[in-house]
Amino acid sequence: MKIEFVIPTYNRPIPLLGMISSIFAQTSSDWSIHVVADGDYPGFDSVVNLFTSSDKIRFSVIDGPNKDWGHSPRNYGIEHAREEWLVMTGDDNYYFPNFVHEFLSIVDDDTNFIHCDFYNSHIKWEKHISKIEVNKIDIGNYATRSIYAKNLRLDTKKLNADGYFAVEYVEKYCQMPKVIKKIDKALYVHN
Repeated sequence: MKIEFVIPTYNRPIPLLGMISSIFAQTSSDWSIHVVADGDYPGFDSVVNLFTSSDKIRFSVIDGPNKDWGHSPRNYGIEHAREEWLVMTGDDNYYFPNFVHEFLSIVDDDTNFIHCDFYNSHIKWEKHISKIEVNKIDIGNYATRSIYAKNLRLDTKKLNADGYFAVEYVEKYCQMPKVIKKIDKALYVHN
């Protein structure tokens, strides 16, 4: 069982490298990365060339830029997800080294949605206790089963489409007891 990180990117090769590094630093090797560029941009090929020998990461470029907060590349990543679990994130975020281990250690056959607390660097590094509400959850602090996520899409016209996606996912696929798991630790930083 693995987690696939879908990382949209546009015109930020340096933050993208930091994001990728935080995943390569995971204590568990049960992950893969799919970077989806929202149109080609200067410096992107240099990032791709750094990882040509790794089977843990793949790169795609879609027509763009779409200028929709990364939702079009995330939707592409959902469509092309290969692993059982999916985490959609951003190219400037950061994961603590135990993120994958903590998430996968609580999965059982009934689990369909996992989320954790997180820090938001835009609000003076304030810790957020995540709730599955449109304006309370963040794109990178939850994981969904890919098989169910493929039935949904992020609304490219809404800034907080990640919250709407999470709420719709929970409403459709998490109505039975014990399918939602919460980790009471901050394992993710939204930058």
